[in-house]
Amino acid sequence: MASVHYVRVKRKKQTIFLEATSDDTIGALKLKLQKIPVGTPDQAIKLFHSDGRALEPDSSTLYDFKVENDDVLNMVFKADDDSWEEVDVTPVSQPPSYAPKDGEDGAAVKQ
Repeated sequence: MASVHYVRVKRKKQTIFLEATSDDTIGALKLKLQKIPVGTPDQAIKLFHSDGRALEPDSSTLYDFKVENDDVLNMVFKADDDSWEEVDVTPVSQPPSYAPKDGEDGAAVKQ
């Protein structure tokens, strides 16, 4: 029996949550994504695991790639010139960076 997974598919600042089973194919995931308004319905999609592995061929299953529940997949589109976008996952927000001011080293100040 195939186990149910929820995977996050990311592209730029967008995250799509999909329900899938371990025996769903990569092609089936792409069809689900094409039904969601993320691009044009006929736009070619390529998926990558968050560790950088390309999820190809389309006939492979989530089980074949050891995709687990709550894994992150990255999505790219094919451009008009037949090249593929670079993987671009922009965090929605980042914590502010802390840089100590002159004379600050994190130690308690003596008074």
